[in-house]
Amino acid sequence: WLKSFEHPSLLYSVQLSLASVFFFLPNDSQPHTHNTMTPTHRLTHKTPPTKVQLSNADAPSTARSSAASKPPVRKWQQLPQRGDCFTPRVGHSTASIAGKAYLFGGCDSKGYRNDLHSYDFEANVWEEIFTVGDHPSPRLGAQCLTLEGELWVFFGAAREQGLEVYYDDVRILNLADRRWRKAPCGGAQPTGRAGHSVVFDPLSRAFIVFGGQPLSAQDDVLSLTLPSLEWRPMSAATSSQRSLDVGSQLPGDDDTAAAAAAAPPHAPP
Repeated sequence: WLKSFEHPSLLYSVQLSLASVFFFLPNDSQPHTHNTMTPTHRLTHKTPPTKVQLSNADAPSTARSSAASKPPVRKWQQLPQRGDCFTPRVGHSTASIAGKAYLFGGCDSKGYRNDLHSYDFEANVWEEIFTVGDHPSPRLGAQCLTLEGELWVFFGAAREQGLEVYYDDVRILNLADRRWRKAPCGGAQPTGRAGHSVVFDPLSRAFIVFGGQPLSAQDDVLSLTLPSLEWRPMSAATSSQRSLDVGSQLPGDDDTAAAAAAAPPHAPP
């Protein structure tokens, strides 16, 4: 089942399914960036520094130049996990705000999920977030963004009774009261999709959506303008086959059952 997701663009989703967190640290500083990618195996990259005697006035200029341009040694560091870790899964989406990362949905050994978990970077603690309101349905291949204290979930897909279903809805979670609502979008409603990309443009105050699956959506460029929540088509992309091949790889009931036997153990608290 997991083999069907072995695509370079999906490596992030597959790796994060091990419920671990790695930080990428310079050797001469404290953690200053975060990254929730979790490789299947612990990665350690140690490049031995080139020994150059910079204080020697007779040293060749090429050696001094090489030492000056030598990048600092980097390494991966795995952090012990605490709290309510999520189940191993693929096809989930993450976004961060105010020192926390939020992980939504995906597909684990029991099927499609619409649960939500947060990770506190400072405390290194996972928490399952229990929400109310108009929840998004269980799905994979959605995309999440955070904006002004809210978590936005765009589209996604699932398999229902053996058929692939692509969702065209946008759901918004108020992170303060943990209540979901469905965005009342108007305009040129896009087709349902999964495996797309979404960014927010602060200058135009609009979300920009590109591509996705099925094939009919793969070259779309769309904008959702705030506060009107109006969808508008933008200029089409010129190249094809840029989206993730998610739709044709949606796991079915047999796949999730097989994944249950092969799933890695749950991360210890």
